[in-house]
Amino acid sequence: MKDLRRSETFYTEIMGMERLQRNDHMVFMRSGQDCFVLTYSERPIDPNAGNAHDIHHAFRVTALDYERAKIFLAERGHCHLQGRRSAVRNVQGRSAYFHDPRPKRA
Repeated sequence: MKDLRRSETFYTEIMGMERLQRNDHMVFMRSGQDCFVLTYSERPIDPNAGNAHDIHHAFRVTALDYERAKIFLAERGHCHLQGRRSAVRNVQGRSAYFHDPRPKRA
């Protein structure tokens, strides 16, 4: 990602995740018991062209929180790409997809 500060703000202020540590090119984050790293890249790779969502991260929430999250994200301008029933075996419920924040265009 090219705008590390914007991504950090998205994951902490919008998604409610915890920042563990930061340096000039990485932000170490936690969501519950899971950790992940946001990494700066001068030339980011977009593995999902257009509105594809083959490569993604998943979060499990209650049915009520699912509806609230869709509204919450939409109100903050995060594009809701698609909602559908899960096609994964032993996973019940719906899914919704949205992009990480994109750098603002000049």
